[in-house]
Amino acid sequence: MKTKLFVAVLLLVLLLPGLALAAGKKNKGETPKSETVAEYQPDGRYAGIYKWERLYILSSRTKTWFASKAPKVWGTLPCQSARVALREKGHFLGNLSDDGRCLGDAEAPQWASGNYLNFMTTGKLKD
Repeated sequence: MKTKLFVAVLLLVLLLPGLALAAGKKNKGETPKSETVAEYQPDGRYAGIYKWERLYILSSRTKTWFASKAPKVWGTLPCQSARVALREKGHFLGNLSDDGRCLGDAEAPQWASGNYLNFMTTGKLKD
């Protein structure tokens, strides 16, 4: 009887801190329901250092955004899937030729509009 009681108390002592810790971590990392995350509004113009109509490419080596040498402006791309994605979401994953035509998906870089990068940087619409 004493052995069973001792084992029960020992288990209780060992398990309670773990249960309390698990309960405390349950909501960690989740966005509280009272906080709302801003959503990208493609029709708005965001304030920032990037030119809203320019096309930018992410360097996979340095993880830095650079203005695309060619094509320069995303709104005139012949590649319809890229143009639509950039207009609606602000970013596109795919290969583009120097004149903006769609190419294959192999080792596709990430592209973004300047407006989307301003949104990601500041999140503030221009007045």
